[in-house]
Amino acid sequence: GLEDVLQRNDAVEAIVEVLFAAKQRRRSPAFSARVGFEDIDPMFVKAWPALRPDVSFDLVPLNRETKITARRGESAAKAAARSCAVVPYLHATADCEAEAAAEIIRLRGAHNAVPAGFGQMRIDLEEYLQERFECPAGETCLALFEGGTYSYPFKLHAMRNLLGHVLRDRATAKFVEVCEVGFNAGHSTLLWLMQDPRVRVRAFDLGVHWYSPHVTGFFDAAFDVGRVEVVFGDSQETLPAFAAAFNATEPPEFCDLIFVDGDHHYAAALSDLRNLRAAARPGHHVLLMDDPDHDEVGRAWRAVVNDGTVEPFGDVYEDAHGASVYGARAAMVYGAYV
Repeated sequence: GLEDVLQRNDAVEAIVEVLFAAKQRRRSPAFSARVGFEDIDPMFVKAWPALRPDVSFDLVPLNRETKITARRGESAAKAAARSCAVVPYLHATADCEAEAAAEIIRLRGAHNAVPAGFGQMRIDLEEYLQERFECPAGETCLALFEGGTYSYPFKLHAMRNLLGHVLRDRATAKFVEVCEVGFNAGHSTLLWLMQDPRVRVRAFDLGVHWYSPHVTGFFDAAFDVGRVEVVFGDSQETLPAFAAAFNATEPPEFCDLIFVDGDHHYAAALSDLRNLRAAARPGHHVLLMDDPDHDEVGRAWRAVVNDGTVEPFGDVYEDAHGASVYGARAAMVYGAYV
C-alpha cells in the first residue's frame, strides 16, 4: 500500500529526484542551456529495494541510555515502539515514539541523500572538533556546532543534484571549483568534497566560532592537502579582494558552483551576491543560495533578480510550511549570473 511505499526511504529518494528533475525541465529551460545539457537526468533513480537502512542515535544527545535503533528493513513506527519500550524517558511513551520515529525517517532520508560514508565522516569531523574544545578541568562539556545542512535531506538532494550537473558539464576539467560563503563547521564543504575527488572548495567565513579554524586540519588529513582553502574575515571586505583578482593578468580559477550561505542580513547577503559575480565561470556556472525564507536573505535574492544581475532557474522548499519559497520553514534558490 501507499503507506508502506512511503516508509521506504529509497523509494522516496527516487521520487524526490524524479520530481526535482521534472521541475527543472518544466520551470528552468535556461538551466539546461546554461550548463550544457539538452535534458536533465535524475542522479539517483534506481530500483526500489524492499529493505530500509539501519540507523541509530541518542534521543537525548550524549545520553546512551536513550539509544534508539532501527534495524534494516524495520519500519520507523515499529523501531520507535521497540526502542522506546526500554528507554527511560522524561515524557509519555507516545511522545518518545513520535520523536523517535520522526528522527528515524529524517536520518534515513539524509542517509540516502549523501555520498556513501558521509554520515560517519560527519561524526568523525565533529569528534575531531570536540577533542579540540577547551573544557575547564573537571567539567563535562558539550561542543555545539551552529547550522548544518544535514538537518534537511531535501537540501542535500538539491545540492548534490546541482553539483552533479556542474561535474558533468566540466567532465574534462582537472578540477571543479566550488566557492562558498559561510563555512562554519564544514558540513556543506564535506558534502562537496565527498561527491567527486576533482572538487576543490574555496570558502569565506566570518570566523566567529572557535571551531571553524580547526576544520581545515581535519580536511587536510582526510583528503588531499589543498582541496580546501578558507579565508576568514568579513565577506564584505574579503570578497571584493577575491573578485578583484579576476582582473589580473593571471586570474585564479573561476567558480563553477557558488553557494551563498553567509551573513543573513540584507546588506551583507546582497553584497555577497554582487561581489561573487566576477568570480563565476562565464556561461557555465550555478549560483545556489540558502535560506531565502529568511526575510532579509529573500529580499537580497529578489533584488539581484529584479535588477538583472541574476537569472533565476528554480527553488526547493518545504511547501508544507508555507505557500511559497519565501514563507517556507526551509528553502533554497538557484540560478546564474547574467
